[in-house]
Amino acid sequence: MTHKIELKTGTQYIDEDGILQIRFRMAPGIKEIQEEHIKDHIDAIVELCQGIPRPFYIDGMNSYLSMAPGACKLLAQCEVLNELRLAEAYVTDVLAIRLLFHYHLRLRDTRQGTRIFSDPKIAKHWLGLVTKENRSH
Repeated sequence: MTHKIELKTGTQYIDEDGILQIRFRMAPGIKEIQEEHIKDHIDAIVELCQGIPRPFYIDGMNSYLSMAPGACKLLAQCEVLNELRLAEAYVTDVLAIRLLFHYHLRLRDTRQGTRIFSDPKIAKHWLGLVTKENRSH
């Protein structure tokens, strides 16, 4: 694992399989993730990926998350992130988070290489398959 970046609203690191692990969280005093928080996440992603497109694993298991519409739009439509996303697996067992993930995906220009899962093992397996397929082209 490369170094872990801890932010006010989440944690990010690249795991041993080269997957960017993203975990959002609501810190004390923060009721909703705002655009400035997303800008911090984008900076962390850029730092960790070092210009190399990677699969993203967004962990929403057992979590509570609220995101302002502008923050969701920035996350969905950021060109830098679009260049670094090889594939994305959103993982949650919480209905409200699943709805938030669907809203986020509707804001994106493309959903290619993106799925929502409730089982982390299946999500990681799928990311491995999609990554292998994308790198072979």
